Amino acid sequence: MANANANANDTTKQDIYENYIIRSNVQLQEENTKLKDELKELQSQCDELEEDISRKEQRTVNEKGLMHNLYDIKQNSVKITKYYKENMGEYYEYADSMNKAYSHVNPEMIAGIEFIQKFIHFIFMFPIIAFYMKYISMHQCIYTMTFQFIPFPIVFLYIKYSVKHIEIRNYSQIHESCIRNINKAKKIEDEMEETERGCCSLDNIIDDM
Repeated sequence: MANANANANDTTKQDIYENYIIRSNVQLQEENTKLKDELKELQSQCDELEEDISRKEQRTVNEKGLMHNLYDIKQNSVKITKYYKENMGEYYEYADSMNKAYSHVNPEMIAGIEFIQKFIHFIFMFPIIAFYMKYISMHQCIYTMTFQFIPFPIVFLYIKYSVKHIEIRNYSQIHESCIRNINKAKKIEDEMEETERGCCSLDNIIDDM
């Protein structure tokens, strides 16, 4: 009887231990599952934070690139403005000097000069024609032609000494200088277009916002 009671007690204790172990194991499994879920959530939050940090770093890089590009565009715009101002200044000085030197010239004077340039040889032909048609003698023909040539030395001396008082810049030099400035400006404009094409940072910043 005593042995039976002892065996029953041992069985009861063993059942208690087994139940304790089972409950502990279940509890540990539940805690393990809970910790896994918490770890998974923390890992997800960590991934989100890393992605957010990466986006902010990329945004910072884009903003720096955008600022550099905008600064380059501003500097190039200043250079282009300088070249065009130089061109305008040179053309203005040339036009001003031409106006001061030839403002007194009117269309009638220009027409008269063109007529002399085109038909002056006919004027010298008149004495020869008159001599050929027996209207004047050889002596009269030479005398008349001599007097026709007298104004030319006078005009030559006038032009030679009066031109020193007229300062006019050489137009070809101005034209060459303007072409050089235009080519420089065109080169800078091409560089600006290339910079603008590579300036996608603003779109990226807007998308990130």
